[in-house]
Amino acid sequence: MSHLRTGIFLAPFHPLDEDPTEAIHRDLAPVEHLDALGFNEAWIGEHHSAGFEIIASPELFIAAAAERTKRIRLGTGVVSLPYHHPLMVANRIIQLDHSVNDLMGAAMNAAQQMFMKHAEEEAAKAPAALPPRKAGGRS
Repeated sequence: MSHLRTGIFLAPFHPLDEDPTEAIHRDLAPVEHLDALGFNEAWIGEHHSAGFEIIASPELFIAAAAERTKRIRLGTGVVSLPYHHPLMVANRIIQLDHSVNDLMGAAMNAAQQMFMKHAEEEAAKAPAALPPRKAGGRS
């Protein structure tokens, strides 16, 4: 018999006149509470809504949440790739996954595959060997 898995997608809605620092701390509080309640996962999306939704980097929010939680898996609900270079997104997700002791959600697998594909393509374009450096200084 399988048990029910529980999770949330955090929609960070804020009044436009709310202090951004307080708003982010207020968004972290429910993730901490859900971890204590035994929720399995929390998904954090990227939002650029000029004050109404202020999590512009889910990776940074997840890093802060991971410092405050013990077991809840954290994932990027959305990373808006048109705003970022895909390789940089993949690198950030991979580093974050290692930093939070493998508590990242499904976004990790997609990011790692994207990174590996790009790395293989770049390696295929690279010269076979770098030229030797000149003795006594920079080349």
